Amino acid sequence: MRLIFMKKLLLIVFFIPLALNVMAQDTVYSSSGKPISQYRLNEEKKAADRGFDKSKLIFGGGFTFGAGNGIFNAGIWPIVGYRVTEKFSVGVGLGYEYLSAKNYWMIRHPVTLVDEYYSLKVSIYRGSIWARHIIWNNIFAHVEPEINLWNARRPYYDGNPPEVKKRNESFTVPRALVGGGIRQPIGDRSSLVVMVLYDVIQDDKSPYSPLDIRFGFNVGF
Repeated sequence: MRLIFMKKLLLIVFFIPLALNVMAQDTVYSSSGKPISQYRLNEEKKAADRGFDKSKLIFGGGFTFGAGNGIFNAGIWPIVGYRVTEKFSVGVGLGYEYLSAKNYWMIRHPVTLVDEYYSLKVSIYRGSIWARHIIWNNIFAHVEPEINLWNARRPYYDGNPPEVKKRNESFTVPRALVGGGIRQPIGDRSSLVVMVLYDVIQDDKSPYSPLDIRFGFNVGF
């Protein structure tokens, strides 16, 4: 009897660590840092085997706001993307922004030859592509080249005696934003996101500050 009891005890001691190891392997976390249920994991694996996996789509966006040195800007930027892996995502973004900047336009009076400065007030339409990679826990790197389409009213002198008039002028301002951010999971597939980005181009026509701080909400990231 003692021999049978010892065999059962050895079997229990052997299989408990094995079972715990299997259970630990079943614990998988979503992109937002929340545990994924085994059912959802199986469904995602089936979808991945078929190719496109709609559960890996990312939706969201946020807003940007800045003020200082005579510049004010506020805008929104919806995004859509796809998680290529649990750590790497790519996507596109659109946006609208209102911007005003003091002393942006400089024109010279045709008679007095004195330089005069006028404020800029413009609506900006934005398109971009972006990529993110999770570096550690909920901290990620972010790269986003973008094009900003401006349609502004530019002042100029005309007539005799000369008077200031304005004409429509369209131009583009490119930016290449590089930086990172942090996400705060608030659900199984949703997060609040804060990013600090730096424009490495700083185009001559751009009145933007080199730093761009963005706050957003993402589903799927």
